[in-house]
Amino acid sequence: MTDIDWEKPDLFFDEALELIASNGSDTQNQEILEYAFGISKRNEEGAVQIILKALESDDHRLLHHTLNLVATIFGHRIDLLESVKEFLGHEFEDVRMEAVNALGSFRTVNSLNLIIDSLWDESEKVRWCATVKIAQFGRCRVQKPWLMELRSVEPERFENEILKSIQKNENSFPEVVNGLEQMIEMFGNSSVRTRRGILKTLGCIDDPRTINPLLKGLVDDSAEVRGAAAYSLGTKAEKSAVNSLIDSLKDESPHVRFISAEALGIINDKRAIQPLIDASNAEDVYNKKAMKLIIIHLSK
Repeated sequence: MTDIDWEKPDLFFDEALELIASNGSDTQNQEILEYAFGISKRNEEGAVQIILKALESDDHRLLHHTLNLVATIFGHRIDLLESVKEFLGHEFEDVRMEAVNALGSFRTVNSLNLIIDSLWDESEKVRWCATVKIAQFGRCRVQKPWLMELRSVEPERFENEILKSIQKNENSFPEVVNGLEQMIEMFGNSSVRTRRGILKTLGCIDDPRTINPLLKGLVDDSAEVRGAAAYSLGTKAEKSAVNSLIDSLKDESPHVRFISAEALGIINDKRAIQPLIDASNAEDVYNKKAMKLIIIHLSK
């Protein structure tokens, strides 16, 4: 591809459109997608034309990168949804996974339902991606100053982060519950990564059926999964989990102990104060400092 003069990028548009349809090399295709990204702000329609032409390709690698670009910068272009959803049935799992990824960027009920349908895909990679994307449509943890201080967020960002979390919950989709039963059923036969994703997503779904799987997750063989369970129970401020989370303060993983302590702080049950004091005495410097902050919060 000719070197692009970025002061006059539109001069290369016709060449880029021809090249993307010519089944060129991976390097050439990548250059053209980078060109589409580069012109997207000043010539969005031109960039979309390149995207649509690339989606006509039989090259699964080009389709993978093109769908990823849709997910990255074209989530506002709902008109691309029909083109993207065609790839949910593609023979290559990486293409199907990127189609799910792209659908997640559209944030419509239609795209959410298509993602939920992908929970039944034959590939665990695709099912994992669907699980993670469903979470983006659900509720999130409402941020508070003490929580952000706990995670070393700069004070000047507090107001913005709190507002973002509130807005996300106001714009959440109740339809996320439609994938709940399948995710619970998937859990036992899934990899650590997928189990972790499922439990993080259950924390974003406002339904009492999520609680039992999350409590069971606290005793999973994987520390990553146990941490995800504790995090989600904290996000839900689930009072029935207090005793289980107190037990998790003795977990062998420092990460799980930290997340469990944080969750107890969010739930704000005074029963956790003494167990947190006891746990903090045995912690390293970082967890000890964090637990002291949580204890101060609970003591107010």
